Amino acid sequence: MKEYLLKNEGRNLNRFFIAFVFVFVLMWAFIIPYNNAPDEYMRYEIPHFIYKYGALPHGGDPRIRDPYWGVSYGFFPILSYIFSAGFMKIVSFFSASDFALVMAARIPSVLFTTGTAVFAVKIGKKLFPESGSWLYIALCMLLPEAVFVGAYVNNDAMAIFSTAFIVYMWIRGIETKWDYKYCAGLAVGMSFCILSYYNAYGYLLSSAFIFACSMLLCQEKKWQWSPFLRKGLFILGIVFLLTGWWFIRNYIIYDGDFLGLKTNNYYGDLYAIPQYKPSLNPNPHHTGMGLGGMLFGQQWLHKVFQSFVGVFGYMDVYLPQGIYAVYLVIFTGGALGCLIRLKRLFTIRKNREWVMEGFFHIGMLAAIGITNFLNLYHSYFVDFQPQGRYSLPMLIPFMFYVVYGIKTLAQIMIKDGKKQKAVYGLLVVFVAAVALYSFFGVIFPKYGFVHFT
Repeated sequence: MKEYLLKNEGRNLNRFFIAFVFVFVLMWAFIIPYNNAPDEYMRYEIPHFIYKYGALPHGGDPRIRDPYWGVSYGFFPILSYIFSAGFMKIVSFFSASDFALVMAARIPSVLFTTGTAVFAVKIGKKLFPESGSWLYIALCMLLPEAVFVGAYVNNDAMAIFSTAFIVYMWIRGIETKWDYKYCAGLAVGMSFCILSYYNAYGYLLSSAFIFACSMLLCQEKKWQWSPFLRKGLFILGIVFLLTGWWFIRNYIIYDGDFLGLKTNNYYGDLYAIPQYKPSLNPNPHHTGMGLGGMLFGQQWLHKVFQSFVGVFGYMDVYLPQGIYAVYLVIFTGGALGCLIRLKRLFTIRKNREWVMEGFFHIGMLAAIGITNFLNLYHSYFVDFQPQGRYSLPMLIPFMFYVVYGIKTLAQIMIKDGKKQKAVYGLLVVFVAAVALYSFFGVIFPKYGFVHFT
């Protein structure tokens, strides 16, 4: 009876937290004025076009093309914007005011962030069954930048949601020896990822790696190609059914450019003002700057770190510097703890048997590394934008290693289990306090009820 009550109490706490995330992110979405977030005016043009005309736009359509950049977000995956247009259509039956339509367009970001909370709770309980789960959940969902991304029109919120979806499917797939239900779940998560942002695509490679290692090396019978191919093709088939339409459409309307990237650059060179033309963009590579010069001289690392924790508006609304300093200590502590347990984390062979846990961690680390590599590559070779939100798709695995490392240090430095849990509790309080301060001490005082002017 006691066990049942505790389990029920835990479920109620989970539900309360998920509901809190929804309401909290919705408050941000309600308060932040239109276009006080990165490129929201360009992003909003896509769902507004779909809402107004009932059709998907060509990325180069002059009705959505930005006069300065010469391009639009229509060249990139627009599934999130399709959802926004749907909410705009529903809301328009009650009100077609600018405020109502923009709020409607923001709702998918709010819902995707809430969905991320659902998976973060599940992942936290799986990966930290004894202690530390709420620290993990809080770090994932109350990071100020993660909340901010859930409050305006973008693809980032869906990308983060897709990564949480995928990681949970990895865990359940491994546990169930890839029951078809979790194969289908992985396919759906990968489809959301594919139709979100390219900087989350590292999870596709990690998914293939983890699935292959699990199926071929870590079952009772090794190298069973038949079930591997059968389930692998099942996953790929669902992914193609859910995402193929977008790339086929691109191939047709952009003369064989199935990603749309070359056509995007073509329109940029054709219509952008000179300083924004892709071929003339003075990125670090074009100016002859070395990578070190960008990372340190241009403070790329510093700016990416700060805006990963939380920088709002158009990268011009900051938190107090002390908050960034404490987060740096938390992340550094997590990294040190992981270094101590490096061998345990990444061992793939033990007692002449393959260790699935090691492959899982390699896949997680690869997802983190590829996400940051793509962010770095874009800033150096394409367009210098030191923004932490481009690294946010690493959130789910990254925070796992932060918490794992902190737990390692706590276990080494503090022998009393109750005191260890007290440390985790204090960190949860800090993370929650920062999230609340970000809204009540930064966002609300700046914007108040001045909505969309």
